[in-house]
Amino acid sequence: MRKALFATSLFVLLSTPAALQAQLDLGAQGSWGDEFDFAAGARVTLGLPGSLPLELHGTFDYFFPEQERTKYWEVNANLTAFVPNLRGFMPYAGLGVNVAQLEVKGEFEGEEFT
Repeated sequence: MRKALFATSLFVLLSTPAALQAQLDLGAQGSWGDEFDFAAGARVTLGLPGSLPLELHGTFDYFFPEQERTKYWEVNANLTAFVPNLRGFMPYAGLGVNVAQLEVKGEFEGEEFT
């Protein structure tokens, strides 16, 4: 099932018209979190063709917390729909998913854990 889904997704991406390539933006980003301090990462934005102004946003952030034994990263994927022509304002609605991993190394009752 996964192989079929991957093959279908790859086919769709490779058969997309060349005009779609102009709507792809890549960049670096920095983030700040209360508990995990500074993060460095990457961002990709893909404008979707069609009559609705839709965009896909994907981000990856790797945080650098003060605690030496702590690691934290997150990946986000969001779909946004913009409401055009509101006198200079561009409100949007969206939905998304966040996947994060927190790893803490330490010692509990004399034994190390991860």
